[in-house]
Amino acid sequence: MGLNVRAVRCNLAPHDLADEMYQPEDLVKACKGADYIACTLPLTPATANMVGAAALDALKDGGGVINIGRSPVMDYAALVERLDSGKLYVGVLDVFATEPLPAYDPL
Repeated sequence: MGLNVRAVRCNLAPHDLADEMYQPEDLVKACKGADYIACTLPLTPATANMVGAAALDALKDGGGVINIGRSPVMDYAALVERLDSGKLYVGVLDVFATEPLPAYDPL
């Protein structure tokens, strides 16, 4: 498909599906200029709020977020701000802090 895939994980061993490998502390660097971030993280003490404002700001303007991991790994307030401002175009979210998502929730 012509995608450049950057993977973030503790184990930097090469992976057949990844073009570049980054450690978790380099998440912002991995996100810099990316079109999308696909988040599949489990919830652990180390991953809670891992995808925050800095990582979202590093994405390309008009980019998007896919979260099919756990809700608490992503700062949804920061995501809403970037969606509302137009910095990011789309959020594809399968998980939320409260499910089902309340009608009044900005997501």
